[in-house]
Amino acid sequence: MDTGFLKLNNAGSAPMTSLPCPPFAEFRKMLIDAVRTREDAYPTGLAMPAANIAIPHTDPGFVSKPYIAVVKPAVPVTFNAMAGMGAPVPAQIIINLGIAEPGGQVEALQALMNIFMDTDAAADVLGQTTPQGMVDAIRRHF
Repeated sequence: MDTGFLKLNNAGSAPMTSLPCPPFAEFRKMLIDAVRTREDAYPTGLAMPAANIAIPHTDPGFVSKPYIAVVKPAVPVTFNAMAGMGAPVPAQIIINLGIAEPGGQVEALQALMNIFMDTDAAADVLGQTTPQGMVDAIRRHF
């Protein structure tokens, strides 16, 4: 599975269309629309013990090659809370999943949630300042 890192210098409210999607450029518009539609119906903001995260994704039919894209915005981006549980979540890290196998999201979501429930693992990920550092930190704890 490919892992990528994107750093946004935004004012905290970037629409999904502003995110570059290098691993799947040929599916860019279709995938972004699918992620946005799914996010509207099934929000993915999670206020975890060690960090606030969002894990937007779409159905496996839109993914030709599995990937995980990590976005570390300059300021948190607000997502609605997963399953409508609680207030909107100012996400410090946005992890877009491109899982090609039906049901594969569950395993990936659990692994990511475990990272951000662990104070040391979350601090390692949040403390990264380079794309390679972010990729390495996610891989270390995934």
